[in-house]
Amino acid sequence: MANALRCIMLASIGVLSSGSAWGGEDAPDDCQAQAVEPAVKPCPECRGKQEFWCSECAAKSPCKLCGGSGWVRADGSGPALFDVGGAAAWLARINALLGTGLRRVETRRFRLITDVAHRQSHRYAITFEKYADRFNDTFGAARGEQVWRETCEVYLFGKRESFEQFAREVDGKPEVAASGGYSSPSADRPRVVLFADSLDDDEISRVIIHELTHVYLGLYDGDGPLPQWVHEGVAQDFEFSYKTRGSRRKASLKIVRKALDDNMLMTLAELSQMKFKNSDLLPYAASWSAVSCLMAKDAGAFVRWVKLMKQGKEQEPAFEAAFGCTMEAANEAWRGCVVRLK
Repeated sequence: MANALRCIMLASIGVLSSGSAWGGEDAPDDCQAQAVEPAVKPCPECRGKQEFWCSECAAKSPCKLCGGSGWVRADGSGPALFDVGGAAAWLARINALLGTGLRRVETRRFRLITDVAHRQSHRYAITFEKYADRFNDTFGAARGEQVWRETCEVYLFGKRESFEQFAREVDGKPEVAASGGYSSPSADRPRVVLFADSLDDDEISRVIIHELTHVYLGLYDGDGPLPQWVHEGVAQDFEFSYKTRGSRRKASLKIVRKALDDNMLMTLAELSQMKFKNSDLLPYAASWSAVSCLMAKDAGAFVRWVKLMKQGKEQEPAFEAAFGCTMEAANEAWRGCVVRLK
């Protein structure tokens, strides 16, 4: 009993959610299971009647049942007495460290932590859930199913400087501070971290969808690794589906068609061996076109192929088992499909 109470206290001050960046008191070995299943539930009033819960909205018009916290006791008798999962305490510590004004928007499967415009954050939160269901529809999981154990966190900073400081000082990842964003497909604490800066609303949505796809593929149906070109191809395919005629899709199609015309388009086997660098766009464009064409040929076979690899089967034997042909034999069909892509 004392140990369980200590877990609740640690959760309430954010220790169980703070990771290793700030150190702090170590939780008991059995704390994690107790902390993720507290005797509380989402408020049926303010969280049960809309697609998201927003900390800013809740502060302006607190719910009579939960006091604006978004959580109530398991018996529904009143507000939860502690900060569930330490989310509010964790957020306060980040704001103090970075000098930001981050706030939370919570959905069924996601927690958006951001300082972008208020109404924009609502739209992004709805987009997360929409694409989580689209991922599930594509890969044969039930709608509403969650492939990660904990809430997936999305950190969206308005300024690049805040993103870089978070990467260095909170996540302890100085090597990604110069990137455009990154994802971490951890089953216990999946997260996506990126910045808005000069991007417009549609571009931000596409980047978020791209990174969430990486998280989903990393945790979906087994621990087996997927080839990088499959990861990037699927992520771009979902990203481009947000705006089918978007400029990034057009640019990728132009790149891959030029490579085909110049007899520079690699085979699928060669694509599997390539190093992906931001300065070389052809591997990315080729990956997207290959995934798009394979999905168009037989979406069911593509999903079976991904599942076999996630379950530990090697890429080429898995391909033959799913599609009934070798990867080498599929090269010609891919090239023909590139010509027909619109």
